[in-house]
Amino acid sequence: VSVPVAQPYGAPKKSHAGLIIGIVVLILLVLGGVGGFLFYQQHEKTERVVADGIIQLLSAKELTANSTFTIQNTDEIKYDNDVESVNITLISSKNAKLESSLDATLELKLHGYDPLKVQAEAMEGENAIYFRIKDTGNLSTFIANVASEDGYTENIDVKSIIESMFASVGDSWYEIPYDKIDETGRAKETMDCVREKTSKITEGENLSQITSLYEEHAFISVDKDAKIEKVNGYKKYPLTIDEDKMDEFMDELSEKDFIKEIESCSESDDVRVYDDLDDDYLNPSLDVTNDLDDDYYDTSIDGMTFYDEHIIEEPVKEDETTKKVYLGIKPWSHDLVWIGFDYEKKSDRPYGENIKANGEINLSYTANVATPGDTKSIDELMEAIQKSVADSSKKIYYDNYCTADENYSGFENEAECKKAVDEAFGNDADSVELDDLLYEFGGLI
Repeated sequence: VSVPVAQPYGAPKKSHAGLIIGIVVLILLVLGGVGGFLFYQQHEKTERVVADGIIQLLSAKELTANSTFTIQNTDEIKYDNDVESVNITLISSKNAKLESSLDATLELKLHGYDPLKVQAEAMEGENAIYFRIKDTGNLSTFIANVASEDGYTENIDVKSIIESMFASVGDSWYEIPYDKIDETGRAKETMDCVREKTSKITEGENLSQITSLYEEHAFISVDKDAKIEKVNGYKKYPLTIDEDKMDEFMDELSEKDFIKEIESCSESDDVRVYDDLDDDYLNPSLDVTNDLDDDYYDTSIDGMTFYDEHIIEEPVKEDETTKKVYLGIKPWSHDLVWIGFDYEKKSDRPYGENIKANGEINLSYTANVATPGDTKSIDELMEAIQKSVADSSKKIYYDNYCTADENYSGFENEAECKKAVDEAFGNDADSVELDDLLYEFGGLI
């Protein structure tokens, strides 16, 4: 016989709360996982990611772009002076005040010449433009070699002249105030107006209009079968661009009030608009005779066929063009951080049409644009250039006319000849005096 055992007074009943809480937590985790998955699917849909990245780029208050571009001439036939390749490196920034900076390096290869490499920097401030030449590389040699092809510089040391000019200029920052560009103040007013109006594009209703307009004419898409790679923390989306939709987007965007306000900044009161022109002026009648005689010369030169005195262009085979554009966009944040492109044009002609180009732009949404503190005026730059050119020109006359072989060009000695040259090139010398001297020396070399 089973005898029940009495429970001690006050003993707690067995609770199932822990089990219930565990089940509830498990259900919430499962639901949360499903919800998170569904949210992720919607948030990371390709169309949304690409659209978010583009809108973010358009609306960026600050932006820095580090870009490299390469263009190659792939023609089978190249002639001297033909461009073989161009390499460009750009570091550009803009800040919230729409001040901007540009650091550019150019490498140019002409067929038959050593490569040229130069580097310069420019900056657009609130009240002035600034620039400096950071590295002239072999620019003086390059220009001298190209100039020598003309045959007019046989006795002129172009290389020395340019080197002297660059030495006098140095790598100093030079400032060009807007009132120096336009003393009326119109240039400054236009720039301030553009900055003010442009800054409003990324605000409130204007940005909403751009977003809605893009959604209506989404000209950038990614093929559903495209391979999307993950590179350096972002996804690389290969794009397809619908040029018709892009044209529609740009056309409608140009009609928006905030865009027209920007355009109005550069309007001038003295712009003449011709609305009432004669039809004869707008649509001049052309008497064109297309009748061809039965007799013709069956002659073809460079794709042209001659029929008596008429010329008819033969159909030209369409060039083969390949364009590829990529966007690098980070997951979740949808930051557009990279743009890449490849372009190639192939022609059945052996020269003049075959090009291959590629490039990439690395983006960051910060900017450091600070106008230089120590600058020289544009007047100082012009004076330095004029002085270096004058000094080099005087040396040409010294070396070619003020010599014993030239009998000092009619002067008693070398010193008298050089003195005459110095006086002719003096700051206060009358231009007629210089012209007379050059005439005596037989003209400029």
